[in-house]
Amino acid sequence: MKNSNQLPPEDSQEESIDISEVLKVLLVNKRWLALFLAIGIFVSLFYALWSRPVYKTDTLIQLDMSKHPSTVMNSMGAMAGLFETANPAVTEIELITSRSVLMDVVESQGLRFYATPTGFINRLLQREGRLRISDLYIPEVARTEKWTAETISETEYELKDGYNNSILKGIVGETYRVPYAGDTLRIRASILRGPVGQKFAIGEIHLLTATRALRNSLNIAEKGKQSGIISISLENRYPGNASRILNAITQTYLKQNIEMRNEEAKQTLNFLGKQLPNVKARLDSAEKALGAFRHKEGTIDLSGETQIVLQKQVDFQKQILALDRQKQENLRLFKEDHPSIQVIAQQQEQLQKEIAKLNAQAKTLPLTQQEYLSLEQNVAINNSIYTSILNSIQQLSVVQAGENGNVRIVDSAQVELKPIKPRRKVILLAGVFGGFALGVGFVFLRRILNKGVRSSTEIERETGISVYAKVPEHKGSHKKSKDHLELIVENEPNAPTSEALRVLRSALEFSLKGNVLMITGLSPNAGKSFVSNNLAILFKGLGKRVLLIDADLRNSLHSRKIKGLTELLHNKKTWEEVVAPYGKTGIDFLPPGRIPVNPSELLASPKFKQIIDRARESYDLVIVDTAPVMLVTDALIISQYADFSLIVLHYGTHSIEEIQEALKNLSISSPDKDKAFVFNRCVYDGSKNGYGYNYGYGYGNGYVNKK
Repeated sequence: MKNSNQLPPEDSQEESIDISEVLKVLLVNKRWLALFLAIGIFVSLFYALWSRPVYKTDTLIQLDMSKHPSTVMNSMGAMAGLFETANPAVTEIELITSRSVLMDVVESQGLRFYATPTGFINRLLQREGRLRISDLYIPEVARTEKWTAETISETEYELKDGYNNSILKGIVGETYRVPYAGDTLRIRASILRGPVGQKFAIGEIHLLTATRALRNSLNIAEKGKQSGIISISLENRYPGNASRILNAITQTYLKQNIEMRNEEAKQTLNFLGKQLPNVKARLDSAEKALGAFRHKEGTIDLSGETQIVLQKQVDFQKQILALDRQKQENLRLFKEDHPSIQVIAQQQEQLQKEIAKLNAQAKTLPLTQQEYLSLEQNVAINNSIYTSILNSIQQLSVVQAGENGNVRIVDSAQVELKPIKPRRKVILLAGVFGGFALGVGFVFLRRILNKGVRSSTEIERETGISVYAKVPEHKGSHKKSKDHLELIVENEPNAPTSEALRVLRSALEFSLKGNVLMITGLSPNAGKSFVSNNLAILFKGLGKRVLLIDADLRNSLHSRKIKGLTELLHNKKTWEEVVAPYGKTGIDFLPPGRIPVNPSELLASPKFKQIIDRARESYDLVIVDTAPVMLVTDALIISQYADFSLIVLHYGTHSIEEIQEALKNLSISSPDKDKAFVFNRCVYDGSKNGYGYNYGYGYGNGYVNKK
């Protein structure tokens, strides 16, 4: 026979989630959101107060692009586009961040030494002092110890070793040398600020480590493209430190740049000084040969075409010589296969081809004019070389004497008045949004991880069994009599929970085809005993004679001191001795009695069937409260004697697979008996499937196998 309360399975339909549902979920979980929001605000406030202020300063350096070797590419015309051109700013940036520059700065500015203020409260209240150490030497055997300095007055401090022993008391600006551990300790403090008692952790770090730290703290880049303007910025806790260190870097770099150019000028002067006598000798020889030719041949009348050829040959030779000087300069910086060297070589080759054409054209002239043309060309070329060398010597002498470099400082670093960090308003705002986002993520993560079913429609669709009611949690009165569960329908008859139980009673009244109702739970804490007790009161209110049997022989919430079902099954007590009124409710109650050794065997015995049959004949309704169906077989045994099985589900706890498994087990033991579900302890969670109340009856129903 088909169950009248079963529903045909429906096709699964994907439910859309809209904004209103999300807002309802968040509203229901407002306590979690408030907690995470408070945590976010607290963390952001703590971070904003804990963070030390940071000041930023910058400086600008301009490169003289015309004096940089890399700019030779810009004068090579269209051929320069065939090669990757070098950016002078990139080269200078690497030089600025080189160890040769930064190591000098680290040593001169005392960046190897640190004095970090300690104290939680002082840092949180932004009352930390400052100690700058300009010179420090700790004996090697004691460098691993934790050295401290403590402020004594506005100008005095006390130095202590790792064992808190006082080593010396010093004054700011003075250098002290003290024997320590077979060596000499040296210290000099240049700045001291802070309240009396302020402590500082002091020490020194390796030169290379300090250099790398300084390099990492620099932000250096060219402003624009091929502009030759380099911007350098530095962040530091103290504004004076930032500007002082940055100015030291630019001055050190400028000094090394000038020294490098002066060294180059000196080397070039030496080279040109050695070449000048040879060039002068060649020039004198060429002029002497030309004079002898004129004395022998007399005046030579050159045509306009010959003069043009001569002028072009001289111009091309000058260009070749100029390119050769550029090549020699670039070879000091680049290898033979560098693009700039290759471009110069190609230009020289092109000029040689043009000279070859002119030579071929000159061969058509008379022999006298050809010889004169050759001599005149030789004199012009040597004269050009000699004049060029003299000009170069003069220019290099000026460079060497004037200490000029190819860079200049446009803007020096200045002391900033306001810190750039921490931005407390931004941090607080980030804490608010971050805390809220974490709260939202936590709320929805809980929903994702919680696989419990909340939708009665889903249960009915997947199982074909009806859900008769949704009973909301009740957090009102917790009153209980000594040996009875809370009877919400008596204590608070107008509560939403009581109304939901009345709906359940009405549904059972129409569906129950007999008078034996078994009530079981899917698992502990579902509230099966709560539902059983209150349903018994409600059916009594209809004028029915009701018997409530507590058949949970393993873990009943009723007193075990009262004789009951266990003693009746063992024939130790009679029916009249164990069945008694349930308080002042007007219903009869058969308590569980003592915990037996073999509860399943007792319930499967013929004696239990006889008890059920007698109860069926004597009462209008018999409610049997059993152990959870998923834990033991008691409910499966009792279901074969019942006319209807009501399965209590804990809202949002059980998966659909667990529900189907429990239903499958009950169907095996009692395939032709009607069944139904009831959602208990429902809580409104804001979703479409959530229950519209937020109440609860508030008693624990833990299940423990006390055997």
